[in-house]
Amino acid sequence: MIIRPVRVSDLPAIERMAHDSGVGVTNLPDQRDTLFERICLSVRSFETDVATYGTEFYQFVLEGG
Repeated sequence: MIIRPVRVSDLPAIERMAHDSGVGVTNLPDQRDTLFERICLSVRSFETDVATYGTEFYQFVLEGG
């Protein structure tokens, strides 16, 4: 198993997981636009050279092998 930064191509799998998890999981909303925005923010955060704390958001996925 590999833990890696999220990619935009992970959206369909994350969307399925959010849908299947039901209403009790508040940090994984079943809303495609929100999930996409979070993924894009994470991708930008990883691409940024951060000198001080800001609005960065880092999301990881577990990849089975």
